Amino acid sequence: MHTARSRLLVLCAVVFLLLAQNVSADENQVNLTFICYDGSALAAAEESNPYNASINVTYISGYADFTNVTFENQDVIFSYMLWSQFEDIGDDLESAHENGTVLIDITSAMDPTYINTSVYDQIFTGTKPYNSTEEKFFYNMGTRGVLKKNTENFLIYLAKTYGDKPELTDSWVYEEPIEFPEGGLYHPDARSPTNESQPDWFENTTDYLEWYSNATEPRHIYDKSKPTIGIWFHASDYTGDNLEVIDALIRDLEGKGCNVIAGFDTFNDIHKFYFDENGEPLVQCVISLKSFRLNYGDPDKGIQELTDLDVPVLTGLVVNNPANSTDIADGNRGIPSSEVVYKTLLPSIDGIFEYIVIGVDNYDSETGESNYEPLPVQIDWMSNRSINWAELKLKDNQDKKVAVIYYNYPSGKDNIVANYLNVTQSMLDLLNAMNESGYEVSGIPEMTVLFWRCSRLRVSM
Repeated sequence: MHTARSRLLVLCAVVFLLLAQNVSADENQVNLTFICYDGSALAAAEESNPYNASINVTYISGYADFTNVTFENQDVIFSYMLWSQFEDIGDDLESAHENGTVLIDITSAMDPTYINTSVYDQIFTGTKPYNSTEEKFFYNMGTRGVLKKNTENFLIYLAKTYGDKPELTDSWVYEEPIEFPEGGLYHPDARSPTNESQPDWFENTTDYLEWYSNATEPRHIYDKSKPTIGIWFHASDYTGDNLEVIDALIRDLEGKGCNVIAGFDTFNDIHKFYFDENGEPLVQCVISLKSFRLNYGDPDKGIQELTDLDVPVLTGLVVNNPANSTDIADGNRGIPSSEVVYKTLLPSIDGIFEYIVIGVDNYDSETGESNYEPLPVQIDWMSNRSINWAELKLKDNQDKKVAVIYYNYPSGKDNIVANYLNVTQSMLDLLNAMNESGYEVSGIPEMTVLFWRCSRLRVSM
């Protein structure tokens, strides 16, 4: 009897200890859940922040299947740009809030049919200028340098401000966010080898060229007599540290003796980054890795700046790996059909052309992490094309050779047409314009005989 009672007491003591450990674990850890579209910065910062043993981060991709998602024992839930997801998680979020979870959101479209917005503790618009600390942190996160520090400090800030565990977090300290520039120039060799918290971007071309023209270590030195290729790409590639394709492109171009002026979101202010102080273009060709129209908010401004720049702009494509597509035909296209419109057709409206796939994005929808993989042969092709265009730009018009190709099928004088356009008049206008621009065009006929002689036209430069 005493033995049985002793065993029962021991069992109760063990259960009590186990329960006490669970409570202790909860009290000594702040649980943060993020629902957004890129978890790479959060994953890196969870490991590297000074309080990582006490901050537990859960990342849920905005593309995830939310039908079986629950939010138990979360201290803070941070969401970004959600739409129909509330249909599946609205009730769970409200329930979590009733149990003490703090809800914070930026830019989501909350349908009151699926969620009561009043349960949110903080709702931010995500519009500039960012007035809240939350927005400044969120929009300046990244996996590298100062942006990684921002992410670390963001986790600490959320845990300390909203975690409601003062006995754990009162002594914690964090730094205010360092804001990422709206556009900046980048080079892989500009990163500080001794202090990764130091910005490695340049906010103006003067500082970049000063650095590019001088070196204490072996690398390419800016040579004004050589062709200069511009590159612009999305800031999200920088903040996500998805620079493998950009780096490979820069290395290939410099290895062929070219200068490079590459930047993130510099396409929004071409005059600032790709012109010198006298208003003259610094580049002879540009490789664009931007999706959609050049200037998404003001397309006319984008076209005007391209006109002012007056150089060929080619399109370098980093596409979602077609091998991972559910559409079998994508494997033969080289680019998923879902990306064709915003990566090729829309840029073409601005006159951006020559689409070459130079990398693939091995995106993991579960972790929200991208892994950019350069395609060396394609990189080489793109760099050679851009160099040829740049060298052509450097030539005087009178030294160039141009072939004019027109549609004539089936062959015959009455078949020189193209979708009911006046091909002969267009050809005459083109040749006259070339003649006025320094090209030596011989044998331009009168309009009355152009139809009969267009096959004998000769253009020399």
